[in-house]
Amino acid sequence: MADPKNAPLPPAAQRGLKLFVGRASCIDCHSGPLLSDGGFHNIGVPQQGVSVPTEGDCPKGNARCDCVSDGTTTCMPWGASFGLGSLRDRKAFRRDGPYSDNPEPAKTTYAAFYNPSPEMLTRDRGAWRTPSLRDVAVTAPYMHDGVYKTLEDVVWHYNRGGAASGSGEFSDAPARAVQLKPLGLRDEEMADLVEFLKTLTGAPLPEAQITKPPVADAGTTPDAGTTSDAGPTDAGSQ
Repeated sequence: MADPKNAPLPPAAQRGLKLFVGRASCIDCHSGPLLSDGGFHNIGVPQQGVSVPTEGDCPKGNARCDCVSDGTTTCMPWGASFGLGSLRDRKAFRRDGPYSDNPEPAKTTYAAFYNPSPEMLTRDRGAWRTPSLRDVAVTAPYMHDGVYKTLEDVVWHYNRGGAASGSGEFSDAPARAVQLKPLGLRDEEMADLVEFLKTLTGAPLPEAQITKPPVADAGTTPDAGTTSDAGPTDAGSQ
């Protein structure tokens, strides 16, 4: 019997693969072993998904968490811009911080990230790191805020060249990534692309890795060896 792992892709998935590396240009950002370029891109996702914090999620009295401000907010997720701002303000967690055991090289190598300019923060608003596509068919909802429920929704987003940049609430929202443009795919082509994405699902984890370990009997210590009236035994002693 042929090994199912080496079986050819179904015809629809094969057509989707050709689109992935060809006209749809997915591979421009989703490349390499993890199917990610590791970079940050603004792909115009509307910040309206289930993971976007609401005003009620902000701790009362915290002036830095204001979900109804003019855009200088730390409550609305803004990707790389928010991360850079946090990195700037939380020195204890940096390589040049007080807990680092080798701060000197980091002061030069990471200086631009530790002290980002206002222009850098504005440029990176709405830019999120490209996620891996491994197991993408079983990791819904999609995008940083969970705005899309299905892979069909995601492919539709890319096919139309992305939605309005950022959340649509702030006039200073940055431009979308240059890679983003209408693809002009037909309905059947979008379906083929989804079928290829489904093939990126790996084998299920072994049962032992997803099963809760048994509870030890009261009074016993796992891996402590056997005991007797004379105390613990040692297989190496005589």
